[in-house]
Amino acid sequence: MDKQANGYGGAEETKSKILIFGGSGTAYLGTYMVKASIKSGHRTFVYARPITPRSFQHKIDLHDEFRSLGVTVIEGELDEHEKIVATLVLK
Repeated sequence: MDKQANGYGGAEETKSKILIFGGSGTAYLGTYMVKASIKSGHRTFVYARPITPRSFQHKIDLHDEFRSLGVTVIEGELDEHEKIVATLVLK
C-alpha cells in the first residue's frame, strides 16, 4: 500500500481501490476476498456476471449484501472489454 506523509513526520496508510472479479460466484473465495477488503477499509468493486431470471437467490442476496456494505457491484461478462476497461478507470 502507498504511504503518504501525515504532517507529523511519519506516514499514514492510504487505502487502495480493490477490484475483484467473480466476487459473488459459487466457489465462495471471492466472497471472502470482498469481505476482507471491506473490513480493511478499502474501496471495493466487484465485477460479476449479471443477475438473470435463472440466477440463484443466494447470488441475488449476495449482490444486495455487498451493495449495503458500500461495495460497487458491476455486472458484466468477461468478453465485455469496454466495460472492464471503464471499470478499471473508475475514480
